[in-house]
Parts: sequence; structure tokens; C-alpha cells
Amino acid sequence: MRKYISVAILASVLSVFSFAHAAEKTAGTLLSIDLESGTLMMSDDITYNLPAGFEDPGFSAGDDVVILWYMMNDEPMVQTINAFE
Repeated sequence: MRKYISVAILASVLSVFSFAHAAEKTAGTLLSIDLESGTLMMSDDITYNLPAGFEDPGFSAGDDVVILWYMMNDEPMVQTINAFE
């Protein structure tokens, strides 16, 4: 019986951590991207952080893009950026 309870607790803890990094999707116009400061601003007026080592995606202000992002330390962190189609 204890084995089943332990497995159930472990499964619930792991499911909480997997949802903690579930990516959100935002589509809009790119207002700015600054690789030096590691930030990206979208038309929703939210500034998203770029992870260390993020390479220039080739987009510039005015491009319509879709970003996948997640919350990290109460800050939105970009995971990917793609052209909006």
C-alpha cells in the first residue's frame, strides 16, 4: 500500500514541475529586439527576456512573429521565435 501512495505522490510532484515550464504562445508585431540587453518587446507591450546565448533570429522591428515563452523567476523568457504565417 505504501508503495502505491509513494508512486502517486511522485507522479503528482512530477506533473507539477512539467506544467511549470509549459510554453505559452504569443503572436504579434515585433517592436524591438536587443541582443545585448537580452530583451525582446512585442506589440502587447510586454518585454520578454532572451536566454543566454540566444542567436540573432534575423527579425527586425515591424515583423509579424510568433514566440513561444515561459515564466522563469517571474519573468517571461523566450523559447523560440518564428515568422507569423
